[in-house]
Amino acid sequence: MNEVPSLNLVKILRGGGDVSDQGKTNLLEYSVETTHGLEVVTLPLHGTAQWRAIASHIGEQEFWLAGTIEATLNLECGRCLDPVTHSMEARLESLLRFDPNAKTPKRTLTDDDEEVILFGEPNVNLTALFAEAISLEIPAMVKCRANCKGLCASCGMNLNNTSACKEARADCPSFGVQETKKENPFAVLKDLFKD
Repeated sequence: MNEVPSLNLVKILRGGGDVSDQGKTNLLEYSVETTHGLEVVTLPLHGTAQWRAIASHIGEQEFWLAGTIEATLNLECGRCLDPVTHSMEARLESLLRFDPNAKTPKRTLTDDDEEVILFGEPNVNLTALFAEAISLEIPAMVKCRANCKGLCASCGMNLNNTSACKEARADCPSFGVQETKKENPFAVLKDLFKD
C-alpha cells in the first residue's frame, strides 16, 4: 500500500473554500541538492505513516496549507548501534501559491522573504513536504533504553549483552582487568642520586 499524500485543489482554485484529506503512506522521501546533483533521501519508516492535511483558499492564487503526520522510524541507538523504533509527529504549515510553471511543489522565497510553496498541478503531492517536516523532528540521538551501556571503547562489543569481553583483551575495561603495578622504567636511576 502506497497512498501518495496529496490534496486536489481543483474545487477551490476558482471557487474558494477549503479542501481536506487524510490517509496512510509507507513511503516518505524528499530531494536534497548536493554538490553531486539531486539526492533522494528516503526515511526508514516502520510500518505506515498517518497524515492529515487541509488547504484553505485565502485569495487570488494563494492557499494556506496545514497538516500533521505521525510516523515511526527505524533508527539506530546512538550508544550501542542496535536497531530502535522511534515514534514522532510533525506539523506542516505553509503558504501555497499556484504557478503553472512549477512542475513539482517547491519552496521559494517571496520578495518579502516569506517562504511559499509553488505548485503547478491542481493535485498537490505532499510526500516531500511531509518527509521534510518529519525529518526535522528526528532527534540527534535516540537510545534503545534509558540505561544503555553502549559499546566497549576497546573492543567494540555491546556492553548491554554481556559483562565480559569476548576477546579477553587486557586493555578492555569490560574484561575487568586487574590493576597491576608496572615497573617504572626510570627506577634504575633512583640509586644514582643517593646521598
